[in-house]
Amino acid sequence: MSNLDGYSFNGFNLYLYCGNNPINYIDPDGNKPKWWQWLLFGIGAVLVVAAASVLIAASAGAAIGGIVGAIALGTAKGALIGATVGTVAGGIIGGAVSGWSLEGILTGIVTGFGIGAVVGAVIGGAAGYMNYGNFSSSASLESHFTKHGSEFGELYKNSSQFAKGAKYIARNGQKVTYIYKGKKTIGYIKFFGNLGKANYAFVGMNGTKVATFGIRSVKELIRLGISIFSI
Repeated sequence: MSNLDGYSFNGFNLYLYCGNNPINYIDPDGNKPKWWQWLLFGIGAVLVVAAASVLIAASAGAAIGGIVGAIALGTAKGALIGATVGTVAGGIIGGAVSGWSLEGILTGIVTGFGIGAVVGAVIGGAAGYMNYGNFSSSASLESHFTKHGSEFGELYKNSSQFAKGAKYIARNGQKVTYIYKGKKTIGYIKFFGNLGKANYAFVGMNGTKVATFGIRSVKELIRLGISIFSI
């Protein structure tokens, strides 16, 4: 093997340790290149900016509804929380392992920010998806089950089954809009033939939570202003 061979550890190529790229692959400890830290920081920055935009739009009243909206909001909140926690934790860890050198602290902050934003976005988005279609509280669930559970005949034996039924309609029903207390609201309907009547299982939403769940006739749905039944 030639002494000038760039791929030989026995050669004279002093930049072999960094893949012949000493600009992007700075590795003073002999462990890893630096570019990946800045890549994580860049991805984190994009996520945080996008998250802030989503939350600002939502607070301004922009329509971010349905399960897609729930995932978007969950991702946005998760990215911001993750970036904050990651920045603090990364700075502490980076400082501790470097003897509290400024470079170590800054490196930890940059790395923690990026990793925190990415991990937080993933967890937040997953949580937004999983929680969409839940009742706001156990008290609300029990109250609705007591009031509307019997409308489904023997389908739901307890409040837990009732809650799963509401989530199923919210995930698989037809998305509609209706007016409730003068406000345009999202809901979901699915045909439910009960005793030969053309009724629909109806879920009304309040943000990402179930506000009501029960059986509605076509006449009742028309009264709510649901457009697919309007004449």
